[in-house]
Amino acid sequence: MIVQQSNILEWSESKGVARLVLLAVADGRRNMRSICDFANADEEEVKKAIDTLVDLRELRIAKYGDYQITLP
Repeated sequence: MIVQQSNILEWSESKGVARLVLLAVADGRRNMRSICDFANADEEEVKKAIDTLVDLRELRIAKYGDYQITLP
């Protein structure tokens, strides 16, 4: 399922870097460097943001490390 960025802006409870990471994933970015570049954040910040998104149940890490957004 493809999540539109407008859905993220409307439904996501994420903030800051976590919101940018979610938007990066929705934009089709999958590797860490690409997500870091999009979010203008270092790898440590992006990993924390991913953990936050998983805790919020807005992002799921699927098989083989792929990301799946779990918003309406």
